[in-house]
Amino acid sequence: MPLRNWEVNDLKTEELESGLKRYEVIAPLLGDDLEPAQKRWLRKEIVEKHGISERTLRRYLRKYGEKGYEGLVKRQRGDKGGSKRLSADVLQEAIKLRCAGNFQGGARAGLSRFSNRRASPRPARLRRAPCRVN
Repeated sequence: MPLRNWEVNDLKTEELESGLKRYEVIAPLLGDDLEPAQKRWLRKEIVEKHGISERTLRRYLRKYGEKGYEGLVKRQRGDKGGSKRLSADVLQEAIKLRCAGNFQGGARAGLSRFSNRRASPRPARLRRAPCRVN
């Protein structure tokens, strides 16, 4: 799947290179004429040669299957440089719930109800917080 021109122009050189490197890693596995035993042997060789995990290789193949080359391009996060911590009011609400006994599923599961972001505070802060409600 080729990228459209505007997408290629939007990518930085480093992003294009990362996609190319990942494509080079998975290219031997993209042939339809490979037997299952050949694919297993190739996967093992690729993992050892490139120093990546089997899971990473599966991710590359899945992303390529879903989005083509664009799926292999490593993009910069949109929230890079921004604060990933929860605001004080969200953390205070979580402490209230924990103290009231209504907090289930651990810090990440409970706090996600109050935050539209996937960021989570360090669970240790929440566990050590005293059960005082302001």
